[in-house]
Amino acid sequence: VGIGTSSPVSALHVEEGDIRIDTADNGTQALRFSDRGSTKAQIQYKDNGETLNILTGGSTNAIEITNTQGVTFSSHITASGNISASGNISASTIHAGGGSITLGGSATLNVDDAFLKNDADDTTSGVITAGGFTTAGHITASGNISASGHISASGLIASGDISASGNIY
Repeated sequence: VGIGTSSPVSALHVEEGDIRIDTADNGTQALRFSDRGSTKAQIQYKDNGETLNILTGGSTNAIEITNTQGVTFSSHITASGNISASGNISASTIHAGGGSITLGGSATLNVDDAFLKNDADDTTSGVITAGGFTTAGHITASGNISASGHISASGLIASGDISASGNIY
């Protein structure tokens, strides 16, 4: 069927026009993609809640876009390029398999029960601020190590001067 054309190149060909699908109050309308009578995917609009959904597997809601432009993904997001945001990015778990997570400017990474691990011969620069810092290995510093509270060690080896303004236990 050709609409606006006398030479359609598809089963439905709309030349320079829109396709409009009206829905009833609280109704749902969809553009369905089927294989031998079985719906495999669809683009669906729900009047109740005013959401646009992309469904896969026939009925699994893969992506939902709300009338406030909120987007919900029912599974993970895989990207081969950069992911950026002008607002917050929240996640219960972030995996950077072999990659890195970079914070610029005065960014803060808030973590709960996090582990810093470096399996390569790289060096870490910058400042690590922690409420409690525990290491099973050793700490090497080319500058000062300071604390507002106590620094305790079961063994202390120094190749230079040790100075303190208070008691050393």
